Amino acid sequence: MPNRLRVRSLTQAAQRSHTRHGKHYDPHANDKASNALVIVAFIVGVIVLGGAVGGFLYARHLKAEEERLEAEKPLRSRALLEEMLRYRQAHSSDAEIDSVRIYIEQRKGQLMEAEKFRAEEILVSLKEQKIQADYRKRLDEKLNFVRANASNPDYVDQVMAAAEGLEKLLMDMDDTRAEDVKREIFTARGKSAIAAARQRLQKADKLATEKYNDHSALMAAYEKADEILAESAVAQKFPETKEIRDEIAIKTNAIAERWAESPLGFSSLQPRNLLDAREFETQKGEEKPHWQASPTAKLSWNGMKLVVEGVKPDRNEFKDERAGIAFWAPSSKFPIRHYELRMRVKLLTRGFTLVARQGSGYARHTYDFEDVPATEKRDPDGYYPKEGETYDLVQRVYGKKIHIQITPTNPNTDEALPAPIEATTATIEGGVGLQVRVGAKIEIERMEIRILR
Repeated sequence: MPNRLRVRSLTQAAQRSHTRHGKHYDPHANDKASNALVIVAFIVGVIVLGGAVGGFLYARHLKAEEERLEAEKPLRSRALLEEMLRYRQAHSSDAEIDSVRIYIEQRKGQLMEAEKFRAEEILVSLKEQKIQADYRKRLDEKLNFVRANASNPDYVDQVMAAAEGLEKLLMDMDDTRAEDVKREIFTARGKSAIAAARQRLQKADKLATEKYNDHSALMAAYEKADEILAESAVAQKFPETKEIRDEIAIKTNAIAERWAESPLGFSSLQPRNLLDAREFETQKGEEKPHWQASPTAKLSWNGMKLVVEGVKPDRNEFKDERAGIAFWAPSSKFPIRHYELRMRVKLLTRGFTLVARQGSGYARHTYDFEDVPATEKRDPDGYYPKEGETYDLVQRVYGKKIHIQITPTNPNTDEALPAPIEATTATIEGGVGLQVRVGAKIEIERMEIRILR
């Protein structure tokens, strides 16, 4: 055996036994591996222990942070609410309502209950502001319309409707301009009625040049202009209204005079007997008789004469009613305007007044033939019939005029024959009225009427 192969020691032999095939073998490898595993395990243990400690510390940190956040939540809630209030105040215009609402709704979930309630109140106020903003927008639109068209006769109906709409809006809205708007409504209604009346007056004037003798058509045309003004309580406050109505009165009176004396006037008409039994009965197709009486007037008809008395009523139709009214009209739906009344009346007890164009309530013309108690103040230039005497009366109501002729029937009376009484009236339509105070009593022997229209 060569000397290089000869084993000189056990150590050499051990080493050589692991290098026989050309590979190196470390006899301490197992020990080294065990040491490495120990080191790795130690490191892992340290890491795990560090992680556990870190996790514990992190959990404690989170809990502390949560506790801190929870403790600070009321402060943050109040701060956020203050921010919302400042934002609401800084953006208070109607144009910013929706942006403010969105801003608050997106953040109100971060508020605590007390602050959330306040936020809801802000949202409610925004909703109300939006409603009021819509009212103001509609109000401005209608207001601009009436301002632009109040004096335009072609827009009367639209202006009146807009004025009514403005009144309704004012009832629902809270606006500092309310009083100013009310004045604008008042002005618009007056101007609109006046403009419409003037337009009607111009049409009537044109018709008068074309149909001079068509009295009925002309009278109706002028009366329509007068009605527009009469029906507008606001228009009565404007000085122009009196001027227009005075002009209408002059023209209708002239037409009425021509009409009354024309072949188609009163003389051409057959008189209607107001003491006919049918006038006291409800006719077919009608709701009530032509004769009516208020609670303080009593009618007694015996087939020939009509007795009218003023009595104390069981109830008052009007709170301040001072006298009763016996009233005749051919129809409650179509009151008369131009008529001639002839009657013979005996004044049994003082307190009777003949009324022209009697309408509802106190809408009437009075004081043409009045028999007031002697104890009351009397006009020294007036005519007062005597108690117990009988008179023939002719009352002609046409245009704006009242004409009455009084004739005592007793030839032996010492009364001076009164001159015809001429008066004017603003009342447009109505029937025959007999006004009697409590205790007054008259007896009517004859009563007939001719109606132009």
